[in-house]
Amino acid sequence: AFGAGMRGLISTGMDQALRESVVEGIPILAICLGMQLLASSSEESPAENGLNLIPGKVLKLGTSTASPARVPDTGWASVTFSRSTLGISKGETRDFYFSHSYYFSPTDRAVVSGSKIRESEEVPVLLEHENIVAAQFHPEKSGKAGISLLRSWLQNCRPD
Repeated sequence: AFGAGMRGLISTGMDQALRESVVEGIPILAICLGMQLLASSSEESPAENGLNLIPGKVLKLGTSTASPARVPDTGWASVTFSRSTLGISKGETRDFYFSHSYYFSPTDRAVVSGSKIRESEEVPVLLEHENIVAAQFHPEKSGKAGISLLRSWLQNCRPD
């Protein structure tokens, strides 16, 4: 959960370490809850502030549709990429595995690299900002597509 995640980061000093890593240009890969913790705030834990490394808010799935779909949203879904990134071409679609009840809605839509359609709503699922790549899906559970994405991220984040 968002609140417990933030409290864990703060109690271990990892919140400050992540902020310093962004300033130093160290590549960061955030997955699922890790992506959500990068936000400014979350509907899941309104009293907790997020890291605010990518401005935006984490929203509950299904609240903007007339007939909310099943939550949590667990299973495979197609992600369409809005720009070329991590070895994937703009406009390409790949399937990834998801398990989430909330999603990150960034203030600046320019940071969205990939989205999925859920109940006719476009949901951002891959964000890129400065040295941060954040995925709502689980690449480690997404077979060849996930391995390819992780391998590409590792190759791109190596120092010259």
